[in-house]
Amino acid sequence: LGPGERKIIFGIGMVAFLKYIRLLFNLKSIKIKGPCISDRCGVFVSVFSIAFPGCSLATCWVHIIRRFKRKKGNGAYLPDAPTHLKQYALETACDDVRQLHECITRPMFVTLSRLVLEAWNDKGLLKIAALFEKAYISNDQHNRWTVQTTDIYGCDSHQNPIESHNKSIKGTSMVDGVISPGK
Repeated sequence: LGPGERKIIFGIGMVAFLKYIRLLFNLKSIKIKGPCISDRCGVFVSVFSIAFPGCSLATCWVHIIRRFKRKKGNGAYLPDAPTHLKQYALETACDDVRQLHECITRPMFVTLSRLVLEAWNDKGLLKIAALFEKAYISNDQHNRWTVQTTDIYGCDSHQNPIESHNKSIKGTSMVDGVISPGK
């Protein structure tokens, strides 16, 4: 199976799992208080939209910064920066994303995002600005990653605790019968 097929199968399995949980416990619906925080993976967003209608979705802002720090691969922004601007793009973009994340009102986010995109375009980061705007500013499904976007006051839109837990699970390996921590 290819990656796309695995995502589809996972999505179908998740929806079926939730259906049977509802039947088993005689639940009309499963209500979640607070947002579902995703790393922008389409299958998770789609499944949660189906399984938990009315549950707010938020994008993990730390994953956005990771896209700027990634030097290559799927979703990396730095390869699109002109060579002489890569360091500027890395430092400035990460700082700008942090500042955008800290917006406490929607109008503040809209205004600051417009200023950030203008600055990136003026500096010559045209492709990065266009990709970022399309993915995280104008995309209604993935532009909820600021402090004010979650339904619970004080709930930040990141998933670092679970990511840290997953890293310890994914990074473990058996070496001569001894479990050792990964990267």
